[in-house]
Amino acid sequence: MTAFIPILIIALLAVIMIQIGKVSDLAAKIRGEEEVAQQSNDRTAVWLVGFMIIFLILGTGSMVYYKNVMLGYGPHAAASEHGGLIDGLFHSTLIVTFIVFFITHILLFWYAYKYRSREGNKAQFIA
Repeated sequence: MTAFIPILIIALLAVIMIQIGKVSDLAAKIRGEEEVAQQSNDRTAVWLVGFMIIFLILGTGSMVYYKNVMLGYGPHAAASEHGGLIDGLFHSTLIVTFIVFFITHILLFWYAYKYRSREGNKAQFIA
């Protein structure tokens, strides 16, 4: 229960930062500073790509750091006759999941960068 308060504080700070960003974008549009909004959009796209790189490096580092703590290694060796087979299946699942995770996150952040707002481009509305 005590962990709920810090999580709530972090969530509220995130909401506040998002609202401040929306207000500053709206104020820039009212003042006619479309170029500033475009620069902000480009900067956000670059930050997203940087975040992707750091996120994937930390995720991979975490996997490498904790690989010996996972099932089937060291003091956590199989406790039954079939434990080795189950551990092998677990590790195969982790490998496939990691590859899919890596590819989907690269695509997710790349598309956020590639399709950022640019002058002359307008989103198509499909009902």
